[in-house]
Amino acid sequence: MGLFSGLTKSNGGEYQNVGSAKTTTTTLFGGEEPPLVTATPVASSSLTAATASSSPPLIPLTSCRFPTTIDTCPHCHSSQITTKIRTYPSCETWTIIILLFLVFWPVCWFPLVIDSCKTTDHYCTNCNESVGRVKPLSDCCAKEMG
Repeated sequence: MGLFSGLTKSNGGEYQNVGSAKTTTTTLFGGEEPPLVTATPVASSSLTAATASSSPPLIPLTSCRFPTTIDTCPHCHSSQITTKIRTYPSCETWTIIILLFLVFWPVCWFPLVIDSCKTTDHYCTNCNESVGRVKPLSDCCAKEMG
């Protein structure tokens, strides 16, 4: 008997217990262990409710490290919102600092004062929800074409 011998997949894609197939094993001291796998049916309406409550996608702000105006906030649906920003060091920033420390330690602090080496988050000024993110070094070699 396999681990999943008492389970079948229903039409909705959820696993359900079928029959009363009780599988137990005897331990070294003569006691019985509970079955390894048990399944309980899940209503498919609760699955759709959980996926529907996910947050809206972030607006792609690829190289904007200063407050900018967006057309519509994906959270509060306000129009023509100027974002506020928060810039902070991330794991990439600290990795650059460590590498610079190993190569030439007097300049290892440079990534802490250069904004393009840090993560920048954009927030809606009405609802204070995150509306975009600029990753470190994503705009270090970008050239503006006009």
